Amino acid sequence: MQMARRRKYQYSGRVSPELRHRIGRRIAELRHARGFSQKELAEAAGIAKDYVPRYESGKIFPASCIEELAVALGVDVVELFQPDELKKPAEVVLVINMIERYAKKDPKALKVAAGILSALSALIDR
Repeated sequence: MQMARRRKYQYSGRVSPELRHRIGRRIAELRHARGFSQKELAEAAGIAKDYVPRYESGKIFPASCIEELAVALGVDVVELFQPDELKKPAEVVLVINMIERYAKKDPKALKVAAGILSALSALIDR
């Protein structure tokens, strides 16, 4: 009798809908950033093409192929759990810290800082 082959990642339990959707959005973000179609990502990860839209929509969690998806997207598995907005360059962190410091001293500074950030955001989006 032949034993069933165990997958590298064993998952038992339920994944919250929030986590499924967050991971799905992250997979879609990374796929778009790399210019892959859903079919191309599926081929690169070695999974059936029907699964990518289900992962991206949060309908199912990619427990059995999370490593393959990460490799195909060119990221570490942990990056699938971390949205881009959580990764801030050191300069951005410095600006945020300065704003928080001044806002504590002068609440009006927060309004001024919001205006500056809005202007910077408009420049970046050009």
